[in-house]
Amino acid sequence: MRFARGTQNRAIAGLLALVGALVLLGCEDISFGEVGSYSVRVHNGGPQAVSVIIQLPDKTAQRKLAPGALADAVGYEKGPYTVTIILDTDARATYVAGLTQLRDRLRTAQQTATTDELRTILSQLPLVESELKKLQGTGLPACTKSLTDQKRNAIVGLVYNQPVAGNPGVWIPSCG
Repeated sequence: MRFARGTQNRAIAGLLALVGALVLLGCEDISFGEVGSYSVRVHNGGPQAVSVIIQLPDKTAQRKLAPGALADAVGYEKGPYTVTIILDTDARATYVAGLTQLRDRLRTAQQTATTDELRTILSQLPLVESELKKLQGTGLPACTKSLTDQKRNAIVGLVYNQPVAGNPGVWIPSCG
């Protein structure tokens, strides 16, 4: 169907007037492209600020999250996503030192531990060594999963397990 040139111009002018009116009414946050989107929301449930990198198939976003804060990344392609915790230099050094100290204490305690203590040590030592290994890269990989047509949105929760009795705390992600 063809429209006369005047009709097309009036339709475009009407659309522009509508958008202008919506902006004047305070509706400037209206988005026209969110219909086919995929998103990852990260929640910082820890007691300290943390920086994260949210990587989607078609977008990478870095966000700094205060305790209790949320951050979203929205993309338009399905596929794998990754959330990585980025520790600043001081936080990283403290985290590594604490984990190294705990690992060394667990290894030493293995030699003199009772059966119950040995069970606890053997359950904690792999976690500590795993965390130290993760720190060899640029950050702590928190989650890697996929967004699909059936699962367009994901929520990643970050919780910081507080230090207890001289043991360092550990970031614990929950991937959804």
